[in-house]
Amino acid sequence: MAAIHLTPNIALVGGGVYGLSHLLDCNVYLIHDGREAALIDAGAGVEPERIVANVREAGVERLESILLTHAHADHACGAEAIRSVLGGQIAAADPDAGLIVAGDDEALGLDAARRGGTYPPDYQYRHSRVDRILHHGDEVRIGRLAAATLAVPSHSLGSVCFQVGDALLSGDVVFVGGTISLLNVPGCELANYRANMRRLAGLGVRALLPGHSLFCLEGGQRHIDRAITELGYSRPPRNLS
Repeated sequence: MAAIHLTPNIALVGGGVYGLSHLLDCNVYLIHDGREAALIDAGAGVEPERIVANVREAGVERLESILLTHAHADHACGAEAIRSVLGGQIAAADPDAGLIVAGDDEALGLDAARRGGTYPPDYQYRHSRVDRILHHGDEVRIGRLAAATLAVPSHSLGSVCFQVGDALLSGDVVFVGGTISLLNVPGCELANYRANMRRLAGLGVRALLPGHSLFCLEGGQRHIDRAITELGYSRPPRNLS
């Protein structure tokens, strides 16, 4: 399956829901400026060669960075295998960076996910080293492009989004329709959503590119703003999970 080019500089190169890669994979995005390239997230590590093939189909043979939005298996476990073929520094924010390196299944929420049927019983986390620890406001250069790091502890304590121009790659923080992803696992807290989602207000987002389900190429900020508004209500906001 080929990469799906969403904007002049962003392509979808993985995602089980779209049949681009293994069913367990989150949406995996390629940022490229014609010379340098980075991945946003890396899938579950079950068939990473499918993501590698899509990256190459998009004309990229080497990555500068693999930027992980958080530590959950469907986003982070393909990182080491992809890096071994295409190179690139792996970057993530603490405390999720520590989990990617050496977290146990309980802290990663993987035990609960297996029990709930999200992963098969024999699925194992694929740890990797992390070369760069990201902080809120850090900028990652991708040739002439820049990915701004927005730390939004919420879906996990180390969740980050990346803004590239008027596109927001939002991981599992916020989705099209203004939904969030609140899980019953360590580190995922509604209180953190309430405290931190306003970091995504006023960004002028055009393309909202989340880690699962639909993406949108126009009017992305209104989906984010809807989630922020609903987090101010007494009832829980709508939840993707």
